[in-house]
Amino acid sequence: MAKLSVILEKAELAEDLKEAGADEALIVRSDLSFHAAASFSEEETEKMIQTVHQDGMEAGVIADRLFSEGEIEEAGRKLQCLLEYADTVQIADPGLVRFAAGNTGKLIFRPAALITNAADAAWWMRQGFGSVYVSPLLTYEETEAIVRSVKGLSLCIHGRQLMSVSARKLLHAYETVIGKSVPKTAVLREEKREGLMPVFENTYGTTVWTDYVLHSFRLLPQVRGDIVRCEINSLLTEDEQLLDTVRLYRALLDGGMPDTDAYLEKYRDLPLEEGYYTQKTIR
Repeated sequence: MAKLSVILEKAELAEDLKEAGADEALIVRSDLSFHAAASFSEEETEKMIQTVHQDGMEAGVIADRLFSEGEIEEAGRKLQCLLEYADTVQIADPGLVRFAAGNTGKLIFRPAALITNAADAAWWMRQGFGSVYVSPLLTYEETEAIVRSVKGLSLCIHGRQLMSVSARKLLHAYETVIGKSVPKTAVLREEKREGLMPVFENTYGTTVWTDYVLHSFRLLPQVRGDIVRCEINSLLTEDEQLLDTVRLYRALLDGGMPDTDAYLEKYRDLPLEEGYYTQKTIR
């Protein structure tokens, strides 16, 4: 059965997530990831992993930056340290693989552009990765075809999805142009769309997230036997909603029939939707 993974933004929430049904907590390492929301230093990450293990869950670390020629050796040393105490480490830079000698199976391939076809997924799995992430920007049919063709894949099933990442500090540049500060909770809106896309900036660049919150209530029962991990992104999610979400997906993974309509009604003020699952073209 697939692991139910949750990106952990608060160490004190780990016990509640375990009780709600999570199997794995994912921790964003600030110096190794472009994620600009809740991320943690090397020392904080180690403490959070200890907390997660004490609460009976597996602990994974997201380290999905790309590294320059001058950075890769140091990043590799950090990866080797992480592999000593984390259960898995999710990477986007293939250059890190050579630093994981003997531990390649603990690496999860999580490229920013994620995997969009079975041939690509199969090739990366043959490189020895423990799993590979499939893009959440595919249709139901495309997703099911990939995960049934290649065993051992992972899916992002719920929450805001990454739309764009840039190595440039775009918010800082915008502040310079307009001559005033931009709120930390900045959002973008395209001219022809009503939705608001959260945007975050850190030392390594800027990320833009979907204007919708993806849900996979229809997909998960169809693929739960074919995947090894399904991930809930907790970005901009209140604690109560996050725990409700974990409980619902736990029930779906266990073969139950939870009341998804009640969930959608309870959180009707959020832009919950099926994203690109039902449409093959860009919206």
